[in-house]
Amino acid sequence: MSIIIDDKEQETFINKLKNLPKKVKLEGWGNKRVSEYRRIEYITFAGKKFDENELTDFIIVLENRYRLAFYCLEEMSKECETIIDNETKINELKNKAQSNLLNPEFVIKAEYFVYSLNSALDAMSFFIKHIYNLKINNTSIGKVYHGNKSKRDGIKYKRDSFSRYFLKEWKNWIKVFRDIRNRMTHHQIIRFSSHLSQQSPARQVIYTKHCISVIDENGDEILKPLPKYFEEVIKNYYRFRSKFYEKLNSAI
Repeated sequence: MSIIIDDKEQETFINKLKNLPKKVKLEGWGNKRVSEYRRIEYITFAGKKFDENELTDFIIVLENRYRLAFYCLEEMSKECETIIDNETKINELKNKAQSNLLNPEFVIKAEYFVYSLNSALDAMSFFIKHIYNLKINNTSIGKVYHGNKSKRDGIKYKRDSFSRYFLKEWKNWIKVFRDIRNRMTHHQIIRFSSHLSQQSPARQVIYTKHCISVIDENGDEILKPLPKYFEEVIKNYYRFRSKFYEKLNSAI
């Protein structure tokens, strides 16, 4: 498994996953004349039998999406929150901010950050679904919280320390982040606005490249400064990820 190890709980789970006993099965299909077979290695996770490749693929997606989001944030940060004390430069930036010109690469990285980190959360939901035996058809972090609207099979009560932590994190940051992703994906393009803030009495200006803005389903604006908001999100995600792997370790 080609991923970067940077967390103790993550490392423990990866090692456990590699060392799980495997059962080999040949699955065939076709007819009397032509038939094909596939060799599948099964492992047991959370008391259920899984194709080892399926579980491994979800972990790879989870980790690679996180790395890509982190890369996008680093690139965006190069253009943001520059402290300037030169009067000429300040005026240049004011004109640029008022013109509302956008660097297309900045917009692409911002949108991919949202997409990529959300994809990592959705990969987590595959495991959470099976650990808690949730009766949901597809795997998304929103489904884990809400469940089936008619049956209410999502995590909605305090089962254990991880579910309590998940419910708290959902309210603290995941829900708003998901709202931004959903509006971006299904309803609208994220709007950007440039921002300048005066730092008196030093006559300095902090130039924040952009703020992102979306209108939620209630018609209210969600406005977040960049890169500060994304930095908060990825820090929250990193802590959540460690708790997630801790829960996975208890399920093996």
